[in-house]
Amino acid sequence: MKEDFNHDQHRGSYNNWRKVYCMTETQFLPKRSSQHSNDVNEPNYYYQATFTRTRLQPMLITDHNLPSLLANSTEQSHILINANTFYVKDIRKDKDTPYNTIVFQLDEFPLVSLEDSKTIMERYFNQKPLDYNFIQYIGRTLGFYKKCPFVSGFEVFVPETRTDKEPASWYGLHHIRGEEEHKKGNCMHVQFRNGHELQLMISGHSYREQIERSAALQQLQDRLVHQTMLLRRCMSDQKFANEPNPIEKYLSTHSLHPTHVPLKKILFFMTNFRIHEILETVLGEENPYIDEIRATFLKEIKNEPPLEP
Repeated sequence: MKEDFNHDQHRGSYNNWRKVYCMTETQFLPKRSSQHSNDVNEPNYYYQATFTRTRLQPMLITDHNLPSLLANSTEQSHILINANTFYVKDIRKDKDTPYNTIVFQLDEFPLVSLEDSKTIMERYFNQKPLDYNFIQYIGRTLGFYKKCPFVSGFEVFVPETRTDKEPASWYGLHHIRGEEEHKKGNCMHVQFRNGHELQLMISGHSYREQIERSAALQQLQDRLVHQTMLLRRCMSDQKFANEPNPIEKYLSTHSLHPTHVPLKKILFFMTNFRIHEILETVLGEENPYIDEIRATFLKEIKNEPPLEP
């Protein structure tokens, strides 16, 4: 039964390829003459075709038409989320397919994989300056303890269910262009770019709450970036471009081997250092390792080798 299913999926992938690309030009070109007497005789002309990409028709995504969406999907062993991804659906509970996740793209046919959505999303999170664990940490400081959105600049993915125990489905809030609440069905009907539509099985209240949470996280990131950039704009350096100051001279000689210190690591260090200060105040005892931790961190910032143990 599974072999038949895989055979049908492979045939479906081939048919999808034929749908996406269409032959627009056919040419019969002269064949080069054979230069060796023992060459196999071949026709004097060979066939050349040009293929062009056709526009993907808008999709309606619901649980009811999932079989037809799977039939038009392409299998991949590993899926990488990109700027065109607008919905990652967890289909582990669907007994009619061996796949665990189906991923929808704006201008591509859906992708299916045996990977669960948690694995796929974590691969996406790890490519960002701040991963989902740190975004959740920031969310908890704002009171978001369940179903925290993932906000990275202008990209916002929201989980439909809790993510602490099992994989979940994620929808790209940054690709939504309209929504309509269906109170009788207790669901939301949203429209994405390129005309794609999705039936979200969440209430209107939950949907609006996630918009407010995402806006708060995005605004907080914008404020952090804006205030940080203001530190570099306090004094215009155009007038003194040819006169480097002592800091610029120092950095030009001490940054011969630059290393990348992740933003997450910098923020964690600052947060943990503040926690140590509070504990020292409450307990009345100093942390004997704090100086060593601080020195090691500064060595990384200055692009110098860390302290030897």
